[in-house]
Amino acid sequence: MLSSISNGIIWAACSSNKAVIGHPEFCLLLPSIYSLQQYRGRKRNLKRALTKQERQERRLKREAKEAERKKYTFMQRIQISRMKHMTSISEQFPGRLNPAKEAHLPDKPTTNIFIRSAYKTQYYSVSEALQMHREMQQPSIYNNPNARVRLRMELNMTTERKTKMVADSEELVPIPYPFKHNEKRTILAFAYEQHNRDAAVEAGAEIALGPDMIKKV
Repeated sequence: MLSSISNGIIWAACSSNKAVIGHPEFCLLLPSIYSLQQYRGRKRNLKRALTKQERQERRLKREAKEAERKKYTFMQRIQISRMKHMTSISEQFPGRLNPAKEAHLPDKPTTNIFIRSAYKTQYYSVSEALQMHREMQQPSIYNNPNARVRLRMELNMTTERKTKMVADSEELVPIPYPFKHNEKRTILAFAYEQHNRDAAVEAGAEIALGPDMIKKV
C-alpha cells in the first residue's frame, strides 16, 4: 500500500481493486486505473552500427547539401535572401501580359462597363488612358484630382534577324512635374574644374570630386 500527502489531501493506493482518497472531512472511492511509464536517461540504440545503405544515404544527403551550398557565392546568397522578401517586377500589378491565358476570352466587351477579367486585355492610346483616368478621379467618383498614374512599359528589343543586336542607347528623359518618391537619393559628381564641383554641390550633389578619384571609387 502506498500513500502520499498533497495540499492537505491524503492519497492512498493499494493492490486491491479499489483506491481510496481521504480528506479530514470526506472519503471517496475511485476506480483503480494504473499506468506506468518508464523514463530512461539515455538511448541505448545510438551506439548501433549503421548499415551500408544508411551510410550511403547519409553520404548522398551530405553531398547534395554541399553542392547546393557551393552553387552560389556568399554575396549571392545574401542577395537571394533579400530578394525573397520582394516581388518581382514582372509579378507586380499590372503583371506581364500572357496572351495564352486570355485565348479563351472574348475580344471586345459589349458594354462600356464590364468585368476586366472576363475579357481580353484592352488597349488604349496614352491620351485615351489619361482621359479615362481623369474621369475616374472626378469629384463625383473618387474625388482625387492629384492621383498618380501607374505606368508599366515593356520594350520590344527583338530585331528582324536573331543574329542582329539592338544598338546601345542612352537618353535622359525630362520630367517637368516632379513627384515625391520618399527616397533619399545620393548624388556623387565628378568634374575637372573646381568651379564646376562647387556648382554641383550647390545644385544638390552630396560630394563633388575630381577625375583622379574615379578609379578609387
